[in-house]
Amino acid sequence: MRPWSLALPFLLFAVLSAQPPPLVPPTPSPEATAATLHVQIPLWPEGGMPLAKENPRAETINHKGGIAAVSRPSLVPFPLPPGQPNTGVAIIVFPGGGYSHLDWTNHVIALTGQFHPRGVAVFALKYRTKANAQDTAEAALADAQRAVRLVRSRAGEHGITCLGVVGYSAGANLAMRLAGSFDDGDPASADPVARHSSRPDFIAGLSTWAYGRAESPFTFLKNTPPVFLGHADDDKGAPVALALHIRRQLEALQVPVHLERHDTGGHGAFHFMPNRSGALWPDALLQWLDTRNLVLPPRS
Repeated sequence: MRPWSLALPFLLFAVLSAQPPPLVPPTPSPEATAATLHVQIPLWPEGGMPLAKENPRAETINHKGGIAAVSRPSLVPFPLPPGQPNTGVAIIVFPGGGYSHLDWTNHVIALTGQFHPRGVAVFALKYRTKANAQDTAEAALADAQRAVRLVRSRAGEHGITCLGVVGYSAGANLAMRLAGSFDDGDPASADPVARHSSRPDFIAGLSTWAYGRAESPFTFLKNTPPVFLGHADDDKGAPVALALHIRRQLEALQVPVHLERHDTGGHGAFHFMPNRSGALWPDALLQWLDTRNLVLPPRS
């Protein structure tokens, strides 16, 4: 375990006191997405990927910059620019897209532009999508667990003292599943990455989606990480009742939970656009972590 940085609360205070970056959504295009993919860290060693599918479809990027048919999951790093204050906080973002594609423009590119000025490093998870795994949901969960281990294994390189996971929509579905399915790692593993914990220090789920259901299908544990939820009352794709049910589940287990609830905004309420009611959710998340003393040192 790495020592806790005493400077973090002061850095967070400075970041939260600063003017938030402008809400300028990126223009979606295949070229914009492709330009962010020049560095991809494979999640799995050759021959070691569970639930691999033979003869997968070729990966594509659509006209909106969404990535589909992912068969080779990877972690895409977005390190802080030189000179940017580093809070020590990093997030792995799980983009949404119904497990059929990954909304890279709204959930990765736009998010990075908002978190970097707040001193937070970003990693984006390209998890496996429909038709390119033996079991898409289980393959995506395995990818999520592996991603947390992988970032933990490199925490020293990136100055990370606290690692969280942020998911949108189906990505939030994946994040909630991870919240109830993690372990401390296997110290005896021949794979150095597998020796690390797959438990994040916190989890954020925005417009959490469960195939339109209003009741939570998720299972949580007493040591589930603190959970931040964001939801709009008029979300027709994912009823707010789902977020309320998740909150009740976590409260029953005495897991710290916060629901950032908005009257309007629909399923995209937390996209980074001037007319979206939840667009300033990064500040709400960081303030909650700070005031609740929930930013903890990572597990090794």
